[in-house]
Amino acid sequence: MLPESWYQSHREFFAEARPGWTHQQLIEVAAVALREEGPGALERLRRQLQAIGPGYHETMTCCWLQLVELARAEQLSAEQTSRRLGFSQLPFAFYSPERLRSPEAAVSLLVPDLRPVDLPPELPAGLSETLVAFQSRKLAKEDWTHDCHLRVAAAVYLLLGQPGMHVMSVGIQRLNEAHGVPLTPTGGYHETLTRLWFQLVGLAVENSRLAHEPGCPERMRHMLQKLQDKTLPLRFYSRDRIMSWEARTGWLEPDLGPVDLV
Repeated sequence: MLPESWYQSHREFFAEARPGWTHQQLIEVAAVALREEGPGALERLRRQLQAIGPGYHETMTCCWLQLVELARAEQLSAEQTSRRLGFSQLPFAFYSPERLRSPEAAVSLLVPDLRPVDLPPELPAGLSETLVAFQSRKLAKEDWTHDCHLRVAAAVYLLLGQPGMHVMSVGIQRLNEAHGVPLTPTGGYHETLTRLWFQLVGLAVENSRLAHEPGCPERMRHMLQKLQDKTLPLRFYSRDRIMSWEARTGWLEPDLGPVDLV
């Protein structure tokens, strides 16, 4: 049974074509629509989203409806559905950025080019909320620590795999903007470090087989423990190379050795 608040979101959504709906509210609306209307929900949702204004995206809409339907088929509770589908970048697990952002994807349903649409794994308690705060730029500056960076990267990798690198890069830059952190020769966003840490987290996930037990907080903590050393990049890069402007603004290959987790 879905909460009454979800039915309220559904009623309000179809009562007035107004902008400003959050991702969570749209999940609630879709869940109620599919439960009450079945396959016919797509056309009604499409018309209302188009009435709200420009920005309607056919492939995104169909992808999210499929995810909500999968959650319903798995008989997930409302709370589980919110956690599992709370990350609005999930479609990038199935579509490359180029395909999902193409003009064709906006007006017609495109088949995924990375893998079929399926439910994301359950993340450890609290991590889904941290990921949503990161994505929505509501994560406090003092909370954006190295450990938090690792946990968010692990969550993104678990949900999206290697394609999550793009989401991580954009997310950090937007969070820096929200925190008022400018890009300078000595501070701000660092492309090579961002990609390196994401690569290391990905290796740790695969090596620990955490991908098969993503909901285990202890496995998550153990996996990230070996990555707490902030000097790890100096195993692969000379200091001058990793601290260069070129490394900060673009990807540079390691000059000391290949990236690994020995």
